[in-house]
Amino acid sequence: MNARALVLNFLTSKGVNTDTLSDECLLMQHIQSVDFMELIITAEMEMGQELSLESVQIEQISSLGGFIHWLEKA
Repeated sequence: MNARALVLNFLTSKGVNTDTLSDECLLMQHIQSVDFMELIITAEMEMGQELSLESVQIEQISSLGGFIHWLEKA
């Protein structure tokens, strides 16, 4: 599964209407912080690798597009 599909499927499972989301939208406006951590864990399981939060600034992954880009580069 590609990064965009993974994130959009996760958001949909949390009740977020992804049809209206742009890449610039802030994830934390649509999910809670615990859901954000669950999204990271879900991505790690799907990708089969640990994602390092130590090397990324929160501003880089706070938007939908930024988070997807970060996953694609991991």
